[in-house]
Amino acid sequence: MSCWVLSENHINTICSFVFYYHYFQKYTEKEIADIGKILSDENLKSYKYRYPNHWEEDLKDFNYQFKLVKIDNISLIQFIKFLNCLEYQSCEHRSYEKSFAYLLLFNWRAVAFQELQNKQSNSYPTLRELVHSATYDQAEWAI
Repeated sequence: MSCWVLSENHINTICSFVFYYHYFQKYTEKEIADIGKILSDENLKSYKYRYPNHWEEDLKDFNYQFKLVKIDNISLIQFIKFLNCLEYQSCEHRSYEKSFAYLLLFNWRAVAFQELQNKQSNSYPTLRELVHSATYDQAEWAI
């Protein structure tokens, strides 16, 4: 597998979506900023594990900064795909499935999929069917 460090905008879009939409647990702006840092750190941990010999040079200027961003054009399907991308870029190290980031992404994906089911009358009976759909394929993988 390959791995890259996701943009601040990618992580900020995920966190902003969770912050603004009512179907997720309510977080304060400080809490969601802290969560953004956790997600970014998990992605960095994965990158460092995958590329142990050159991560320091690659990341010397990286400094994650949280800010709320506009999410008007982000659908539930797009949000799920952004989550899947973050998970794919964060899962290289062995402790990932024991991390808080893993639990957050797992929970948020479940909540988003349930909300999608509620809005679209079970158009996608399973998450597997969703990720193999044309609509999912058309969504962006990363920002």
